[in-house]
Formats: sequence, structure tokens, C-alpha cells
Amino acid sequence: MPDKINARLLSHEAGLSAGQRNLLTALLAATLLLVGLDLVEDFSQGASWGHLALEGFTGLAAGAGLAVVIRNNIRQRKVLITALKDGQHWKEINRRSLAGLGAAIDLQLQQWGLSPAEKEVAWLLSKGLSLKEIAVIRKTSEKTARAQAVEVYAKSVNHIRAELAAFFLEYLF
Repeated sequence: MPDKINARLLSHEAGLSAGQRNLLTALLAATLLLVGLDLVEDFSQGASWGHLALEGFTGLAAGAGLAVVIRNNIRQRKVLITALKDGQHWKEINRRSLAGLGAAIDLQLQQWGLSPAEKEVAWLLSKGLSLKEIAVIRKTSEKTARAQAVEVYAKSVNHIRAELAAFFLEYLF
């Protein structure tokens, strides 16, 4: 689950979803193609140089936009791959410790009587995620994430996010 969380967050922080980036790429590529075809047609029909220059500029703008989108997609992919590899490497090195800690935290969440959804919210809160990020990851509304966080705090007797995280981290350092 952590790898899915990281991937969703990195994608969310980038501003556009993968589908939106793909759509933008397709629109810019189609614009570039259509402008190129129109330029060839207009030139063969003897269009004015001003008209050809204006359409040429439009094609250049679409091409530049396409290059920027593709470059940013490549950069974002590299950042995402690096972040996921780093997280996976750390997790492999600390697998036993993490398993024991995870089991202990899960036991405490059960003792507090949290529902499965509230447990997930508690985990994400203790990792420092905002309510908006939790809503994105869990595919719920921010209002739902907030209501579940309130229940987590009430059942755990931790009044704020920092207290919740500190409850689990206090004896590790």
C-alpha cells in the first residue's frame, strides 16, 4: 500500500492526472499535425506570407507546448521511479523492524476500537498526510476524511495529529 500511496501523491502534487496529461499531449500533437497539413495546403494555394507566418507560429507554439509536456512527463516519471525505488530499498533494509512496528501499531488501533476506515485514516494521519491528501488516496471527500479523523482523535484520546504520531514514535528515539 505505501507504494500506491506514494505514486498517488506524487501524481496528485504534479497538478494534472495521468489522463489529463495524456489528453493534453494528444491535443497538442493533433494541433501540430493539423496546422502542418493546413500550412502545406495553404502554401500550395498561394496564401499570403502573413497568413503562412501566423499559422507557422501557431504550429511552433503547439510543438513547443508538446515538447514541454513530454519533457515534464519524462521528468515526473524519473522522480516517481526514484522515489519508489528509494522507498522500496529502505523498506527492504528495515523489513523485520517495520513488520513488528506495524503489528504493534495495528494492535493499538484495534484496542482503540477503530473501524477499518478509521484505521487507514489513522495510519495516513500519523504519516503526516493532510486531510485533502487522505481524501485523494482513499477516493473519498475531504469532509469524509475529516469526520473519520475526528473519530480517530476521539477514540484514541489524541487531540491533534502531532499527538497521534508522537504516541507511536515516542519510544523509538
